[in-house]
Amino acid sequence: MSWYPCRFDGGGTQAVVADAIVALPNLRHFTLDTTRYDAPLPLLRLPPLISLNINGSNVACDEVTRLGQVSECIARSPHLSSLTLVRDYHSRPGLATSFHYVLKNTNDSKCPPLNLTTLTLSGFYVRLDDTILPHLRNLRSLTIAGFMDPSHITLDSDVIDDENLPTVDNAQYAAPFPDLWKALKTVGVELSHLDVQHMSNALVEYIDSYSGLQALKIYIPDYSHDVKSPGADEADAFWDALGKRHGGTLRHLDVNSGCEGEFCFSRSRVAAVKQCKHLVSLSVPIVTSKRYQDEDSDLPKERARDVVSAISNPDLEDVDLTKFRYCSLTQWPFTFQDFCS
Repeated sequence: MSWYPCRFDGGGTQAVVADAIVALPNLRHFTLDTTRYDAPLPLLRLPPLISLNINGSNVACDEVTRLGQVSECIARSPHLSSLTLVRDYHSRPGLATSFHYVLKNTNDSKCPPLNLTTLTLSGFYVRLDDTILPHLRNLRSLTIAGFMDPSHITLDSDVIDDENLPTVDNAQYAAPFPDLWKALKTVGVELSHLDVQHMSNALVEYIDSYSGLQALKIYIPDYSHDVKSPGADEADAFWDALGKRHGGTLRHLDVNSGCEGEFCFSRSRVAAVKQCKHLVSLSVPIVTSKRYQDEDSDLPKERARDVVSAISNPDLEDVDLTKFRYCSLTQWPFTFQDFCS
């Protein structure tokens, strides 16, 4: 059951729909967009679920109550395997903005750990410790967007102060992004699907620690003004790990970049991509400036030819080279067929 309340749905109408939904005896999968939801939440009246998707939030809503009900719903669903939680705005570190708060009712000794295989989080602080990791021991798919990194929160950060959100010790419920990958690597969680908006040496080391990745979607932010940003060594290790560790299983590869740099596709990446013999979709940003080229030519057409030369699966269904904002195929005076000639 998926429910997306519309702009002109009144609270009374939503309450009637909610009553009908909770009366469904065999309901096991539930999705609710709370952005325009005005009625009392039905989460505490739902039967035990297998998948739960709560998408959206509003500054005017009582975030503590909303996420508290999400937590109780999760605790009443011992067979929950898929969890998606998306917050639309960022707040300063606090208990209610952390993944710990969402799972607070499952940490009772009487409740066995969840068996989450799919997890999507956006706008939450995350710290994987002995409280959280037991629920992720069989995790196979992870999507993290809008990751809240406490090390990036400063007094002038563009975040919202909410008096209703109880603040706590940041270190207890929030950790920098690299710590997440170190924790997953330590406990041996091997993801088959990963969607993330981040790059660090810890992430590269995690990807290089196992085999079996089937789908990778990664956005690499613009680190050009960060002296501690990942550089050429990390980029080489990243592409090498994809080919050597996951070349036999990787089917979907989607790399996007906020700037033209070492993580973009260039001729030196051909060998790594060529090892991915089962790709059915490939989306990469290509570089055009001489700084990142292995030869004198800086033509986008040459880079596109390199991508085609790296494709080793004749059954590849989709190729997208338009990701990079400075290289749009729609502006080029040739077609994809030209690359194959």
